[in-house]
Amino acid sequence: LKKYYTIYKIQNLKNNKVYIGAHKVWNNKKDNYICSSNLVLSLIKNNPQDFKKVIIARFSTAVEANKYERLFIEKYDSFRNGYNKSKNGGSYCAKGFMTKRYGKRYGRKNGRGKMSLPNN
Repeated sequence: LKKYYTIYKIQNLKNNKVYIGAHKVWNNKKDNYICSSNLVLSLIKNNPQDFKKVIIARFSTAVEANKYERLFIEKYDSFRNGYNKSKNGGSYCAKGFMTKRYGKRYGRKNGRGKMSLPNN
């Protein structure tokens, strides 16, 4: 199985606030992943038409994805004026997605981040 990592931007079309995130993808599969932020997920659930998700970069390694996720959070100022809770974003490890803030593994097992969002 081939894997790669994407950096995505979710933008609130009403107030232009953004969320920057990273996600591991296997074999170009569309997996309907939105994000791991409970705040952003709840906002999208209530008003999906107000949000747009765009893949802004793709990398072959988690190290590259981590580095550029931080750079994009800074570029879009999504920590101070957006929805990101950390300047550093998440952190990938060999076993899955680890957040530095909580130290917990998130992924398919608990179903977080799964729903449909229109890609306008």
